Amino acid sequence: LYSVGLPAALSIFLFDVVTIALNKMIVEYGNIPLAAMGIVLKVERLPMYIGIGIGLGMVPLVAYNYGAGNVERMKEISTVVRRAVIISSIICTTLMVVFARPIMWEFIKNEATVGYGVAFLKARALAMPFMVIGNFIVHYMNAVGKGKVSFILAVIRHLVLILPVMIVMNI
Repeated sequence: LYSVGLPAALSIFLFDVVTIALNKMIVEYGNIPLAAMGIVLKVERLPMYIGIGIGLGMVPLVAYNYGAGNVERMKEISTVVRRAVIISSIICTTLMVVFARPIMWEFIKNEATVGYGVAFLKARALAMPFMVIGNFIVHYMNAVGKGKVSFILAVIRHLVLILPVMIVMNI
């Protein structure tokens, strides 16, 4: 319970740390970009939750087959799930890029906010396939009882890659 649950919880915490850092950086540019990013973070939750839901649905299936020593079936399940999260994220990415302006306009009728939001949404959408694959890997590692590995991957992803890139790109 603790070897998998604690790293999973800390991984979610690190995601929140990155989001807090992002908000602190954006607030320096004013309320309009901050409002736009707030909307974008809400919009991107739908495809993220689809990917997370598919990944979480995989966990008991992979864990059961891992425990039973049925490696072939475990690989089949993870392959199907990996494809599903990639395909769903590509579809969502395409929809978010193509319909960025109407999506933003549904949330707020302020042209300046929509302008920022469209740019932010397109950038975040292009990262979506990578984000869902990262979540897939974390779920898979947890399913095979490798909580420490999933935590190390989360630390590398959030604290070694994402946060420093955000800081450098903000300079």
